[in-house]
Amino acid sequence: MIRLHTCTLIIVIFMLTACSVTPTVWQPYPKKLDYDTAKTGWKKGNLAPDFKFKTVDSNEKRLSDYEGKIVFLHFWGSWCKPCRREIPQIESLYKQIDNPDIEFILLNMNEEFETSMAWMKKRGFDLPIFNSMSGGQSDKTPMTDVSGNRIPYALEYVPKTFVIDRNGLIVFRQDGSKTNWTSYVEVIKNVITESEHQYP
Repeated sequence: MIRLHTCTLIIVIFMLTACSVTPTVWQPYPKKLDYDTAKTGWKKGNLAPDFKFKTVDSNEKRLSDYEGKIVFLHFWGSWCKPCRREIPQIESLYKQIDNPDIEFILLNMNEEFETSMAWMKKRGFDLPIFNSMSGGQSDKTPMTDVSGNRIPYALEYVPKTFVIDRNGLIVFRQDGSKTNWTSYVEVIKNVITESEHQYP
């Protein structure tokens, strides 16, 4: 009987612990040495490559323009069913975070920018979308970084999301859609504090 109660208690504790686990963006958070030795690339722990894109007003921007900010970088397309399903969650995340230290950058992939904008506008979404200049489905234009190197073709398989810290280090990568973005509100906000310690 005692053994049975003990086993039951262990199971209950395990279940409660599992339910209380919160999502993590990093584990552990990168230290200064990680920044000093990080390679440029698109993996977690890499320094994100600098590349160009355009605003809705056709002004040119670079990812490096956001240095000192946390960047939620999301590649998507209105032609992509998982992307369409995920956008409401990202919109909720965007509104709940509402922090000037965090920038959301949504980049259309493999479709004309006007098509992406029209899809967002028709459904009343208020997310900050930018023109990746990647062209449409029939005239795909490879994205390149500021050095002229092609952005990996794998990024064209959307949706794909990155959280980039103040120093340009990728602390989170999500391949495919996610249906619980709102559970990441506090964790993403915490990147502000954690990366501030490492920011020169």
